[in-house]
Amino acid sequence: MAQSARVKLTSTSLQKLEGVCGEIMGIGKKTGVRVKG
Repeated sequence: MAQSARVKLTSTSLQKLEGVCGEIMGIGKKTGVRVKG
């Protein structure tokens, strides 16, 4: 059975939030994980 994780992020700084999201997406691509959102 496939596992999934949901991450919900909030921030007062849009630039910092986008940076963190970019890092998470990059890690997903490197490891071959399917990332949505």
